[in-house]
Amino acid sequence: MKKLVLVGDSIRMGYQAYVMRELFGFSDVWVPEQNGGNSANVQKHLDEWIISRAADVVHINCGLHDLKRDFGVDETVIPLSQYRANLRDLLGRILQDTQSTVV
Repeated sequence: MKKLVLVGDSIRMGYQAYVMRELFGFSDVWVPEQNGGNSANVQKHLDEWIISRAADVVHINCGLHDLKRDFGVDETVIPLSQYRANLRDLLGRILQDTQSTVV
């Protein structure tokens, strides 16, 4: 049976039950219990949530928490240049350290 890891924010949490139901019997789907939040948090948990899982497919959904602006603040929570660097690091590590297909 194929292994699938879903990592992401509340959007992922919203569709994970549907994915698990639709792939039941075809794929073993793993999700972290908590909201993945922004890309920096996904990086922090990369080994625990993704690398150590040895999944066939990794689905990552992060970015909304990075690009949001807190009330009264002009800058995004994670500057675009840092978000870009975080994604490059995340994808690079997954592709280097696993055999997973990244979606």
